[in-house]
Parts: sequence; C-alpha cells; structure tokens
Amino acid sequence: MKHRVLNINGQEDLIYENLLRLGECIVTKELRPMNHYLSSFYDKKEERERFEKIDYIRQLGTMTDVEFEMWLYSYKKKMNKGRSYGPKTKVTNKYAGTKQVYENMREACEDNDIKYSNLVEIFNIEKTNKIKYKGLIFEKLK
Repeated sequence: MKHRVLNINGQEDLIYENLLRLGECIVTKELRPMNHYLSSFYDKKEERERFEKIDYIRQLGTMTDVEFEMWLYSYKKKMNKGRSYGPKTKVTNKYAGTKQVYENMREACEDNDIKYSNLVEIFNIEKTNKIKYKGLIFEKLK
C-alpha cells in the first residue's frame, strides 16, 4: 500500500503503518485475506533465515522448540490420563445459584481456585461424601 505520509517520522513507524491498515480494513466494503493487511510486516530476510534454520534442524533429525513443546504437552496429558484425581464431583454454589458436575475433584478445584490437597484433607477428616468449603458445597458422586 503506497501512501503519502503526513508525519515524516511515521514512514518507518510500524504502529503508524498498523493504524493505516486497520483504517483500510474498516473502510473497505469487502474483506480481503489477512495476508493483504499484514504484508508490510513480513521480513523476507528473517523468514528465509528461520526456514533455513528449521530445515537444518530437521536434517539433524531433531525437533524445533515448538514441536518439542507440543510433544511434551501431549506426553504429559497422556501420562496424567491414567492418574486418578478422585471421583466425579458436584459443586453447588448457593450464592450464585449454580450447580456443576466435574469429571474429578482436581478439575473442580482448578475451576474454583481451591487447593486440591486441602479439599482431599477435609474429605478425609469429615469422612462424608458432602462437605461445605469456602462457601461451596462439594459432593462426591458414585
């Protein structure tokens, strides 16, 4: 997109260029592909260097950082799948008037910002399937 710049320092300013692209996107009637609006932000030299680096890493037979993170995430998820974090749990919030059923106690604790070990300890002390903790009612379902 060629245009005349009102501010001479704005010629090299990416924020100025970004605002012009945003204005163009708002004003035009039909939407164009996103690459049209972002084309001025691509650095061809950097892109070529990154692709060469990725090709070299793959020739060595290893993974890139992103591929490794994705693999590690799926591996941890697969390993934790076999672990049990308690039975299905029903959480009732009287003040909000909501009831939710979670697959396990760990999910219920994460969703309600409660420490899992504290909840398990209270269940062990009370020796019941239904407890009240921090204004919420937790109930183990069979």
